[in-house]
Amino acid sequence: MTDFETSGPVGVRVRAGWGTSSAHWYTVTGCSWKYTANDECTSTPIPVISKPLRHTYSQPDIKSVIDILSHLAMKEERGWKILPNSLQKIGQQFGTDKSVHTFNGMTYCHIYERYFDRIRNEVTKFIEIGIKNGSSLRMWKEYFPNATIFGIDIDPRCKQFEEDRIKCFIGDQNNEHFLHEMKEKIGEYDILLDDGSHITEHQIKSFDILYENCKNNGFYIIEDLRNSYEEFLNHHDVREIWPGMKYNDANDELKNYRDRFIQFTEEKVKQLDFHKSGKMFAIHHYPMIIIFENLKNTSVL
Repeated sequence: MTDFETSGPVGVRVRAGWGTSSAHWYTVTGCSWKYTANDECTSTPIPVISKPLRHTYSQPDIKSVIDILSHLAMKEERGWKILPNSLQKIGQQFGTDKSVHTFNGMTYCHIYERYFDRIRNEVTKFIEIGIKNGSSLRMWKEYFPNATIFGIDIDPRCKQFEEDRIKCFIGDQNNEHFLHEMKEKIGEYDILLDDGSHITEHQIKSFDILYENCKNNGFYIIEDLRNSYEEFLNHHDVREIWPGMKYNDANDELKNYRDRFIQFTEEKVKQLDFHKSGKMFAIHHYPMIIIFENLKNTSVL
């Protein structure tokens, strides 16, 4: 490994090095990326940066590497932040189960970073329905340095998790008046993640009211979809086994029927297919997660 070290134009320390293989490593203030000669990322960037460095070198040149990294460092001066740590690492740090739920080696955090990596600096409002112990709110606060994190939960004990850049609201996500109140108070947002009651009718009601305020290039996510199946949920008394569920309306049976969730998603797919989905451009379905992605109209025709 041959190393060269210098300082960027704003005093950011830059280190570049390579070995005898076709893969090259670039490092800025401890932030590392590994790319092959054909510009394919061969490892998850840990940590990531808002605008990833991508360049191809068949024979690395020290000056070229330093010029590119110095240009990258200048973005710090212009308001861009070189961001430490991946979402998975931050999730593990704060102990959220989003860094634990795993299928085929991918956690929820790995999935979310596919979408959020490129907008880390740009997100200003993130909403999560379902606070529990506040761990994921603290994860999002760390991951999105310029965002206010809004947590919503029916359990009044969750108010204690408020801190700088984290605001907690107490209310029932199945209550239309409360949802409209949240819609007005929070306004337009970048991302909403529903990890609340896991009751399908609650999720649909929340979507029907809150989705409208999701930005044109934002995301609306519903999590833990295994709970939407009757055989998984309905033999439990969720008021007894899930934190905070006892605060739901006594007349709410808190049962799920998968056909209802299928109907909901099929309606959205049909709207996409007939080009009647408005700002919604795509629906991504992962194990236990569905992501509705918006895309502003960029047509030049």
